[in-house]
Amino acid sequence: MKKTISILLIIVFCFSFASCKKRTEINRQAIDKRFIAEHYSDYVWFTTIVSGKSVIMIPNYGKQYYPDSYEILYLITYDDGKQKEKWKTVTEAEYNEVNINE
Repeated sequence: MKKTISILLIIVFCFSFASCKKRTEINRQAIDKRFIAEHYSDYVWFTTIVSGKSVIMIPNYGKQYYPDSYEILYLITYDDGKQKEKWKTVTEAEYNEVNINE
């Protein structure tokens, strides 16, 4: 009985994804853009050593480098009429080409 139910659930799960239709993007409009300058981010993680009844936590420090980032917020319209906002990372040239109408 359990095996039959699990097989039916697997079949229903597979058909639920098989019926999904890929939406086609019909319009993309830039509505905002942002520039994030290069920066570093500091972080800490701890190494824990347990010896008998005592616990020692040793802090470790690190830095993460993030280069310049150019992003554009698009309002995307699909063929089914639904809309979605999505940030996209772009090159500096694409970023400079986009004019936001305010």
